[in-house]
Amino acid sequence: MSEKTKKHLRDLNKGKKYSKEVKKKQTIAHTEKIVCLETGKIYDGCREAARLTGGDKDGIRLCIKGVYKQTHGTHWVKLDDLIKGGDLSCLKKNNV
Repeated sequence: MSEKTKKHLRDLNKGKKYSKEVKKKQTIAHTEKIVCLETGKIYDGCREAARLTGGDKDGIRLCIKGVYKQTHGTHWVKLDDLIKGGDLSCLKKNNV
């Protein structure tokens, strides 16, 4: 994205007020619980997972979105997707 485009988008959103509902949805979207399939550990979001594992939050986010298969040798999924899929074996084998 060019600097001109970034400036244009910033100007469009300047002074915009968001409702409490929108703010809550944005907060929830950024704090979805994620799971490392190798360890079975559950994290409160990509930022926390990256901080605690020494990984890259953008790489983790791209794994969750399906763009990458893994990052730094680890596989990541949303906890909700794991529950919907019904395969909780990675959590059970790691005593979580």
